[in-house]
Amino acid sequence: MRLRTVYLDADTPSAVESVINRQSTLLNEEAERAAQKILEQVRFLGESALLDYTRKFDAPDIQSIKVTEQELSGAQPTVAEEIRLAIARVRRFHEEQMRVVLEGWGSERAWAFEDAHGNRSGQRAVPIRRVGVYVPGGKADYPSSVVMNCVPALVAGVEQVVVCCPPNRDGCLPPSVLFACAELGIREVYKLGGAQAIAAMAFGIGMERVDKIVGPGNAYVNAAKRMVWGLVGLDCYAGPSEACIVADDGANPEWVAADLLTQLEHSEDCAGFVIALSEDILERVKAEVLEQAESAPRPDAIVAALRDHSAFFLAPDREEACALANRIAPEHLTLMVRVPEEWLPHIRCAGCVYLGDQTPQSVGDYLLGPSHTLPTARAARFASPLSVLEFLKVMSVSRMSEAGLHALGPSTIALAESEGFPAHAEGVKKRLAKEE
Repeated sequence: MRLRTVYLDADTPSAVESVINRQSTLLNEEAERAAQKILEQVRFLGESALLDYTRKFDAPDIQSIKVTEQELSGAQPTVAEEIRLAIARVRRFHEEQMRVVLEGWGSERAWAFEDAHGNRSGQRAVPIRRVGVYVPGGKADYPSSVVMNCVPALVAGVEQVVVCCPPNRDGCLPPSVLFACAELGIREVYKLGGAQAIAAMAFGIGMERVDKIVGPGNAYVNAAKRMVWGLVGLDCYAGPSEACIVADDGANPEWVAADLLTQLEHSEDCAGFVIALSEDILERVKAEVLEQAESAPRPDAIVAALRDHSAFFLAPDREEACALANRIAPEHLTLMVRVPEEWLPHIRCAGCVYLGDQTPQSVGDYLLGPSHTLPTARAARFASPLSVLEFLKVMSVSRMSEAGLHALGPSTIALAESEGFPAHAEGVKKRLAKEE
């Protein structure tokens, strides 16, 4: 297999852009058409459509989409203790985030200030009431997705968390997924996958409608999420996984390759990028990638991702390397350089950043603490990782004094009349006239 190599000091900007562009992963016409049909069928036919699609795509003989209490309490996966560890660490991280984010807001999660006229204005942070979490399935079991999406919601104070996950052919959910839900106290779990799961949560079919949907999924899930935006809130676009690793001469090629393949084994449409600071480390990493890909347990996905969506870059210096990393705006970025802390201020666009060669991306996916639900397809240019902030709404709160009304009323009237809204002006005029 030939690995695509790009030389930043020789290739044109347009050539580089064609290599790193991931926007096409957002648009899948087949998925869009299929998702649109499923959403329409579920909306008009209700629960019967949910069962029909679940039987068609997942479990032919399934009788009910709702997970029972017995299924939840009886789940005993082999990784029970590891799931408990992940819950504890992810909860600790997001509890600390809540403390820092709301520091100064007080126990009421509110702040306010008073101006010279006695007018008081501020904000309150209020958790979303009901959130739906999509947990992928099919090719693998993902208890980590339960932990990484549900824990921040619970820490933020969300009252009701709903989980949807596609069942296997026997109509069951993975014991590890059920165990993670049970450990978190989540009792509303549904055997639903794909666009039909998004439709059920957004339209309130077979369940109470949610206020926001979060969680990663395939092209059909993401297409459906885009179509229900506005009806419900959504998290960032969490599509095919991406890894970018910046490596200088001190990097270990074996570890660089291992981190790259960590993300590529998810699926054929994942992407990997290596930015090397010398020809020597570039060639050594490429050789190591080819060697590890040959013996990888999931070679088909890795080979396809390397061939179709990955690239290896040679950068002349730190400035060019960081500029390229920011253009790629990867989901995962590892700075495998001698003093990564000196590089960090130059990084502006990444879902998460791992510093140094002792921070494997895989540990971040499971146990470090921050959520592994991250912006992909270059959305890190404007989007953030899933966190407690995703589940908090901020309301503005104001109260005017009599003196404040007299001070600001005339200017309000003038502005309203200048814009052609006399009723706006009357709301102030009537109050001022009454007081006179």
